[in-house]
Amino acid sequence: MDSRLLATIIIFPIWLTLVLVFRRHRQWLFYYLIAAFGFTIQLVFLAEHFGLDQTAILESSIIFSLLIFYPLFSLRQRILRVIFGLVVTYVINILRLMIIVLMAYKFGPDYIFIAHAGVARIFFFICELLLYWFLMTKPSAKSVGDSINDNSPISQTARSGHSLRWRNTYAQGFIILMVLGLSLASFQLSNDWQKTFVKSDQPRRPIIYQDETDLTKQTQSKDNQILGEQSQVIHSAALKNIQPNQEITYDLTMDNFGLINIVMSEANAPFRIDVYINNEFTNNTIVKGHNITIDRRLFEKGFEVNQQDLVRLKIQNLGNQNANYLIKFEEYK
Repeated sequence: MDSRLLATIIIFPIWLTLVLVFRRHRQWLFYYLIAAFGFTIQLVFLAEHFGLDQTAILESSIIFSLLIFYPLFSLRQRILRVIFGLVVTYVINILRLMIIVLMAYKFGPDYIFIAHAGVARIFFFICELLLYWFLMTKPSAKSVGDSINDNSPISQTARSGHSLRWRNTYAQGFIILMVLGLSLASFQLSNDWQKTFVKSDQPRRPIIYQDETDLTKQTQSKDNQILGEQSQVIHSAALKNIQPNQEITYDLTMDNFGLINIVMSEANAPFRIDVYINNEFTNNTIVKGHNITIDRRLFEKGFEVNQQDLVRLKIQNLGNQNANYLIKFEEYK
């Protein structure tokens, strides 16, 4: 049995018992916290179990749980606010994705991480706070104020004049439909999106590399850093469609002498490289993992070569799919 489904089965009876006990004793704070938080966890676990964890399910689960268990509103109001909140959250998420796409299109793929983790996330957070304020905080604060002014129970002031009605949501519904309509119309106005479904000859590269998001401090020697001003690329070779476990040989006759190094500029699969100079084994390296190091020297120290020396590389694909590699020979100045 899947661990998430098992966790849900274990949590549910405990969660239900606590919710019923606190509700029966009218301990509304504990009732609301346990009911909303526990139900959110169970929804997320079930979504992951059924493979639905990629549809913005976390935000939808939170707003559903916060509204459906909110004791201030009637059942009809809770259902109506849940529907409205889910639709608005979906639209906000579409706008968030549009921000990421537009920033990547305008400034290039190097800004995808900033757009996703920074600008788009802040936009989504602010919009969700405004939505919570409109659906929960505003009517609650007004009901409490009316209860104090009129010296009447909050259960009465919460029911009169502060309900969310369909006639009050026509404008919001029109805005939602307009945003969705413009999003669909954008596919007709531009054909650039069709390029996504066209197979590219370029090797696949990850959008965000592991070293960009890894919180662990990375330490590297100077010879293993990204290419800098003290080096010059003297030759490059594109190796394509190397089958899994296949080993190929690439030879290069040097035109000059000096210190060189090997750079893996692009790679979509783990690999092993053996270096021979004039048929004599010199060094080798193995690079594994899903996020392959890009545009970095493969060896800590370079190789001394002379004119007419034969540099032979034996490259083996260690992955489970056809691989593409772009290798560069770098000369130190």
